[in-house]
Amino acid sequence: MKGNAAAIIEAEKLKLTNNPYYFTLLGELYKTIDPEKALENLNLAPHIAKTQVDKQAISKKIEAINGS
Repeated sequence: MKGNAAAIIEAEKLKLTNNPYYFTLLGELYKTIDPEKALENLNLAPHIAKTQVDKQAISKKIEAINGS
């Protein structure tokens, strides 16, 4: 197994569920494999992001997947 699928397996082992970058990473990795799963992860990130800049960056990623 290579690429994003392998990276997802390794990232999910970390279980950094209190870190917005963890969910952003998973969102990016799932983007081409499973856009719905990508959105699930990206939608979790803003709730734990600490800065407005991070929240805006995450929102842009969500909009890109939604085609907005």
